[in-house]
Amino acid sequence: CEDGYVRRYSLPTWRLAFTYDHCVEGMKAKITCVGGNRELVLTGCDSRTVKTWETDRPFRRLLVLGKGVHKGPVHGMAMSGKWTVTASENGAHLWEHSEKNFYMEGTSKGTFEGHDESVLCVAVSKESVITGSRDKTARLWDLTTQKSLHVLKGHKSMVRSVDIDADTGVAVTGSDDRTLRVWKVATGEEQRVLSGMRDWVSVVKLCPLTGSVAAGAVDGDFKVWDSHGFLTVADDVRCAVNDIAFWGEDLILACADGAVRCYRGPLASGSSGGPRSLGK
Repeated sequence: CEDGYVRRYSLPTWRLAFTYDHCVEGMKAKITCVGGNRELVLTGCDSRTVKTWETDRPFRRLLVLGKGVHKGPVHGMAMSGKWTVTASENGAHLWEHSEKNFYMEGTSKGTFEGHDESVLCVAVSKESVITGSRDKTARLWDLTTQKSLHVLKGHKSMVRSVDIDADTGVAVTGSDDRTLRVWKVATGEEQRVLSGMRDWVSVVKLCPLTGSVAAGAVDGDFKVWDSHGFLTVADDVRCAVNDIAFWGEDLILACADGAVRCYRGPLASGSSGGPRSLGK
């Protein structure tokens, strides 16, 4: 959130569980992205840093990543095991976190070099990494070697959001050109172009259960595509969709009005079951 706090909710009760306070040198920082797993919560901000926290002890800050490395806001992050990849103005960076460096400054383990302009987004699945950039391309990388495997070209404007699923071998990109593109991870081949968004695509997400593709836009437009076309799941959002998460077949939206909305599945039914909104 812009107030410098990250709020964690317990599912399926939707009760506020914890609040994480990301302060930088005593001042509140605007939270730009979040990530994590069962053990850790990560918060990225506009002050060039990422902080890690214990899931069940929000006041215990474990690690600070990015000081002196990120040359601008942290635009995105993704985790895979002990690794975290961050996206910033000067590229994507690889970090390692373990019990050995709790309470210490994190050290960058490598940089994903190749984009001509700033990296806006990143996603990781097992050993595969995808990044999107202002240079209108996305790239597929090897996580351990940081080697560029494929350059994904075709978008007419910046790539604002990406997602990847190594199990299905599929990646998806969303752009300010109002389209999504689906790619084959193994070859970098473009498989489909998904159009119909009214405005810039702010977030894309793959459903690991159904293979559906969800996308949100800066004007509140929200669609889900399956193999037969797209389903408009939400028509009540009047502001930017900042992030999307799948919880089974349910969808969770983080919106610019300060609310978190949940849409009940299954997606293939064409009925969202109506949203449940969490308070601002």
